[in-house]
Amino acid sequence: MSEAVQPAAVEAAAPGNWSLIGVEDLLAGHAARWDALNRRLYAGHPLSDSRFVFALLRHFPGRCVRVAVLGAREEPRAILLLERVRPGLWSTFQRSQAQASPVLLAAEDLPALPALFRALPGSAQAIDFMCQDPHFSPLLSRPVGRPRRFTRYTLTAVIDLRGHFDAYWRARPRGLRQTIARSLRRAEAEGAPLHLRTVEDPATMEEAVRQFGLMESRGWKHGEGTAVSPDNVQGRFYAEVFRAFAETGQAISYEIYAGEEAIARQLALASGHMCITLKTTYDERHRELAPGRVLDYEMLRLEFDRRRFDRIELYTDADQAQLRWTTSDRWIEHVTCFRSVAAGSTYTMARALLTGLRRLSGGPAAQPGNS
Repeated sequence: MSEAVQPAAVEAAAPGNWSLIGVEDLLAGHAARWDALNRRLYAGHPLSDSRFVFALLRHFPGRCVRVAVLGAREEPRAILLLERVRPGLWSTFQRSQAQASPVLLAAEDLPALPALFRALPGSAQAIDFMCQDPHFSPLLSRPVGRPRRFTRYTLTAVIDLRGHFDAYWRARPRGLRQTIARSLRRAEAEGAPLHLRTVEDPATMEEAVRQFGLMESRGWKHGEGTAVSPDNVQGRFYAEVFRAFAETGQAISYEIYAGEEAIARQLALASGHMCITLKTTYDERHRELAPGRVLDYEMLRLEFDRRRFDRIELYTDADQAQLRWTTSDRWIEHVTCFRSVAAGSTYTMARALLTGLRRLSGGPAAQPGNS
């Protein structure tokens, strides 16, 4: 993780008015306005779609979430979900189910950010814009009229599908290609050849998510308490999201079978030419077949052939094993904007002090929103 500080740019003279509404108001009557902004700014990004974000708000609510609206509520220019971390510090609403934080804010409205500090209650001094994707967020590249700090968070990666699978596969590391070939041969020799099935029908999507949860609940994540399960909040969240996206043909369950037995499952959402893989699990009784890797291989073969997407977005903290599959990567970053130079200096000194204390005690370095 690395950090960089950028001084304030000259503030433009535009800003506009922010108003604050409650989450209940947003959920009850603003889905169409939210989605219109998402289509205009981010081409309908699935992780910024109201069906995804509003489900997060329902299933993983916060104690102090405010909805900041720029301009007229009937036709907003920007909508931000903000959560008070402690007095003076706010953060965009962020949950672990999404690696990119929804910030519906156009580049031309960045000059309105100084007015947002005045609109928030309690003398806001800093706002952490969590998990900003440089492919979509203007906060990483455009002036905002206030000092800001950048903190690298996760390395996400992409698989470009604009070509032919054979050329893509030849460019993968030899060890990966050998692993897949060995798994396919072994399954064939055991009389249960591996093959891919997909579920996209709205009538069967909820059952596909339920089966995903049952499989993951039998694995190591169950012991850590992080597994999706049909009877926990994560399972209910994904069931709602995938049911809604399936109604518009944007949800996919990829499934690897050994004969007639499912041994790996992957859940993905799509929009336009982009497909995002959200969750993958496999039956640990078949780990010798590398079922998760075979699933990736067969899924990519299918999507290269179908040519309905330009790219697969992983939206994960990619490790070296995952990067063997990818064609490009980029950093997801936190962006902290400060009300003033003095607020930025105080924040920087406090973080440095806290990080030093944590290192002395053997703990993790301070993160945005936690310092």
